Amino acid sequence: MPSEVSLTSVCVRHHGMTMRSPRDEDLRTLMRVYSDDFNLDAAVQVEDRTVVGQRILDDRIRGMRSPTDRGDWHVELVVESEPGELVGWTSLYPQGRDWKVLETSSWVAPLHRGRRYSETMRIGVLALAFDGIGAELAVSRAQPGNRSNAISIRLGYVPESPRRHSDGYLYRHLRKEQWEAIRPANIELDGYQAFRTWLAQSSDGPAASR
Repeated sequence: MPSEVSLTSVCVRHHGMTMRSPRDEDLRTLMRVYSDDFNLDAAVQVEDRTVVGQRILDDRIRGMRSPTDRGDWHVELVVESEPGELVGWTSLYPQGRDWKVLETSSWVAPLHRGRRYSETMRIGVLALAFDGIGAELAVSRAQPGNRSNAISIRLGYVPESPRRHSDGYLYRHLRKEQWEAIRPANIELDGYQAFRTWLAQSSDGPAASR
């Protein structure tokens, strides 16, 4: 049984966009579009934004390369528009050790907002979660007023009771059968098979690919 697995070959293609594993050279490009948007995170107000941004992005890139703990992994994919321009990234996290419940998130650079990239990214990462990894439930968490709430509503997410969460975020979820009813036909997944097998080698991971 391998103790770790590489995630560097994961790739999703949908609607003219490519969501792929980050490369070392992506860091500088991401910093150019990311460093001016740190006001989204109050935790970084007291530090130099460029330094903090490079550390965050570097941690994201390195952290997904070779996960060793099946209870503490994440997938970070940079997102390229059709011309090959980086426009943001999308993420996938387990909720606790139950890998059948995955949380998704995404970020689009300010320059590229308003083009419905976020919805394309959400659909792509949902395909990876349900069709690739084998999740049964996808969760979205967003502050009131965040545009991602509208995406969740359009895709048919079900709102969760605010009494279940005390962090001020709105939570919604989408079940596998709901995803199967809305899944587009033109999504391409690649490079996830070894990762899914690695997860399935744990007794509480999702079932191996059929």
